[in-house]
Amino acid sequence: MSQKNKDCRPDWEARYAASAQLFGTEPSELLRALTPYYTSGMMALALGDGEGRNGLWLAQRGLEVLSIDLSATALSRSRERARTLGLHIETCCHDLLQWDWPAATFDLITLIFVYLPPPARQQIHSAIIRALKPGGIVAIEAFHKDQLQQNSGGPQVPELLYDCPLLQRDFASLSVIRLEKRSTRVLMNGIDQGSGTVVHFAARKTTALLI
Repeated sequence: MSQKNKDCRPDWEARYAASAQLFGTEPSELLRALTPYYTSGMMALALGDGEGRNGLWLAQRGLEVLSIDLSATALSRSRERARTLGLHIETCCHDLLQWDWPAATFDLITLIFVYLPPPARQQIHSAIIRALKPGGIVAIEAFHKDQLQQNSGGPQVPELLYDCPLLQRDFASLSVIRLEKRSTRVLMNGIDQGSGTVVHFAARKTTALLI
């Protein structure tokens, strides 16, 4: 990945440091919808998990969670909230593009509102497929390209946004569980920013797939 693409990413450490709670504590609507697929003891990888709103929610359901983010401030808040809730969560402060991804390790991988330039996004999507165990599930929630027509937040660069064909193409080797465009409410700093348009995607790595 070029230095230019790296530099275009937001300074997440600064954004979290400037906010008491950037994205709140409620989990992704998609993760809630996938609840029937979770069992206690599953290994979950929460990518770009920030202050832990998704990783901690999964831990409350008995999953073993590794939460990764670029912001040390956000991960520190996640660990503190885990202590308050009596939960255990592993955290890792690392750039996903430089991380040494394990193979066939996780039962669930979440990518919630994480945006990267297309080459980097494809790199991460491929790494997710390799890191899933056979039978493992990837769950992605992100702003749809139609979000550009709304004023409730999200990247203003079309190439960073998602749509259904993009996800079908990048995860063509997986079996789709859920794929839909839908409306949602957007919260930031505890303030309702209005309606947004997102894509919900979940797919399973088949037991016969060897990557």
